[in-house]
Amino acid sequence: MTKNTIENKIDIICKMQNQLNNYTNGEEWRTGITNKGRLIDWGRCIRMESSEFIGSFNWKHWKDIDMANNLQNARMELVDILHFLVSEGLVHFSNYKLAKVMYTNYKGSLESTKEYSINEIMILMESLAFHTNDIVANFNTVWLYFFEICKQVELKFEDLYEIYLGKNALNVFRQNNGYKEGLYIKNWQVGENEGEDNVYLMIVIKEIKEESSDLTLENVLYKLQNIYDSKIN
Repeated sequence: MTKNTIENKIDIICKMQNQLNNYTNGEEWRTGITNKGRLIDWGRCIRMESSEFIGSFNWKHWKDIDMANNLQNARMELVDILHFLVSEGLVHFSNYKLAKVMYTNYKGSLESTKEYSINEIMILMESLAFHTNDIVANFNTVWLYFFEICKQVELKFEDLYEIYLGKNALNVFRQNNGYKEGLYIKNWQVGENEGEDNVYLMIVIKEIKEESSDLTLENVLYKLQNIYDSKIN
């Protein structure tokens, strides 16, 4: 993947996040208040997702010590964190400055050759979460930690981008189907299979790629809506 391709996709991520925030929170979301009068705290959002990331690993000494780590869920939590990190960046920086910070720290993470243990990965995520208490002052550090963690759980940038695009579409889909009103069904029963919509999102992304179709917001929304209408409602 060339430098220009990565930079272009980072720019797309920034633009998509701005559009999503406008849609879900109103165009004045940068003031820290949604169009419904709710307080926005992106740092808290990141810390909550960081906890869920850590919960993807079998670290609890009082539980089943043979339970496997859920790396796929850990990767999905990183994509959720990406949504909130970009949102915080858009509050304080221009798209150009934010994209530059992201790309610079992505390159920086590639220079590291250290292989982290599971415990070290969790500690790194805890450090990322801690630095969100003053995220503007620590913005470069937080992004460097983020991309280092991605590398340690084998989430390549291309995969990060594809899952981000899909999750962005899923977030729009949820809003379109009554998420804020409490009407949305998050656990889907499709045939004999049951799981959260995140699981079916990954199936949709795989299907689109296998069909050699463009992975776009519109294509993901179309397939998700077809499943939801025919199998859920």
